Amino acid sequence: MPTKLTPLKDLQVLTHQIPSYHLVPNTTLHNKPLLIYRAAFPPPLTNASLIESHLTSVGVVAPQWRYTMYSTSHFHSTSHEVLGIANGRARLCFGHEENEGRVVEEVRKGDVVVVPAGVAHRLMEDLEGGFAMVSY
Repeated sequence: MPTKLTPLKDLQVLTHQIPSYHLVPNTTLHNKPLLIYRAAFPPPLTNASLIESHLTSVGVVAPQWRYTMYSTSHFHSTSHEVLGIANGRARLCFGHEENEGRVVEEVRKGDVVVVPAGVAHRLMEDLEGGFAMVSY
């Protein structure tokens, strides 16, 4: 794969701390922020196979699945999750939809999201149809 990724110095990175909500710890579990890297994989490097190939070659994470995001809030209590957006655009909710401190972000093909363990997340709206991610 060509190494024409967006250089770190040029990446737009969004960071969010999200307060706990009822039984959802969000970023208070490990005090690590939700991270969204905009256009980390610029075209034409935005298909699932190329994202998987690159992240596997780095050796830090291993691909687990390709799919959309569940439309109900859920969180992983012991593992962080890296999501490479492989197709489409979507509005995602982090922190639980009823949490006043929630974060709603539109992500698109090429973005990468790092979801810390404990952060609730869900698909609110698939904006183009066919929204898909590679998950680690």
